[in-house]
Amino acid sequence: MTYKEFILSYRNLIASYWERISLKILYWKNSYQWPQGIYLTEAIAQRDKLEAALQNDLAMKGFITKKVFDDVMQWGFGRPSTNSDEEIQKATKKAFEYLKQEQIVNAALALNRLPGIGISRASKILALSDQSELAIYDSRAAHGMSDLVQNGQKLIPIPPGRIIRGDPLSKEDFCQAFEKYIWVLRFLRDCAQTNKKLCKHFKKVSDLEIAFFAKSRKMLKSPTNYQPPSHIKGAVKLDEGDCYWTLSIGKRAKPFWAYVSEDGIKILTGPEGRTKLFLTNSTIESCLRHFSKAGWFLLGNQIDAVKPNSLGEYFKKILKKSPKFASHFAAIFVTQGRLTCRYGTRNIIELKVVA
Repeated sequence: MTYKEFILSYRNLIASYWERISLKILYWKNSYQWPQGIYLTEAIAQRDKLEAALQNDLAMKGFITKKVFDDVMQWGFGRPSTNSDEEIQKATKKAFEYLKQEQIVNAALALNRLPGIGISRASKILALSDQSELAIYDSRAAHGMSDLVQNGQKLIPIPPGRIIRGDPLSKEDFCQAFEKYIWVLRFLRDCAQTNKKLCKHFKKVSDLEIAFFAKSRKMLKSPTNYQPPSHIKGAVKLDEGDCYWTLSIGKRAKPFWAYVSEDGIKILTGPEGRTKLFLTNSTIESCLRHFSKAGWFLLGNQIDAVKPNSLGEYFKKILKKSPKFASHFAAIFVTQGRLTCRYGTRNIIELKVVA
């Protein structure tokens, strides 16, 4: 399907949607923060600096260097990639060759084939190279337009995120959705250009993405049922960044990293994230179903004293993994709102599946 064919099919739907949101969209854009605490003017300046670096790499080399690639990952996720220089060079060279031909799906797929690079990360590299015509496609921005529906179905699927569960699609499906997402935003930009009050504020496709991202954060905030220990409250970032804190009492909570992708979750712990565990979506869902009717159950993540019927025991006996990963698993899904927790006496932590 081409852009013209897509718009021919959905013009009335998207135009009607624009009429509904046009009075609020500038307010949403002005509320934008990223990274958290960095407001619109400075946030856009940071994005523009990354755009200039990406464009310079492409002009001078025809690919993106690892330094610039990782600068984007650090900006978006608080952590550089684990990809090698050679991997990044080959993937980005191919991706931007496709992009020159307006093959958005193939460009995204070329980056998605890199280990650890899902659609959110891939779209950041592509979108920040040309904010006039492209936009970041992540859980927040897509969730911000989740009310664009036809016959009760979202027009644009939502990628998985830390706070937003997202839709269960394959990498290929998300790459195709990324292209349609870009087409919707381009059409909305054209709508904005006919509005005298909005035209100067929405000259770029990225201006729409920024607005929808901010809209989502107003609609859906981080769950408040996970209250980390007081000594780390200032450092915890319950948002799209990848850093979490384990569920622990006192000063034993430790940071770790987790990448939420279309296929599951990759957990990295210990110094420099050297200890790794990957849990598929089916494994995650089976675990949550197992405890869904248990009421409150123990975390029980002590390696040398695994408690009966605890999450730690499930990891040891069913998943054949170290019980210590139960704490990381619990922290992720308490943050996402699928588990709730409470702290008891004698350093006991209890969990419950949220219906």
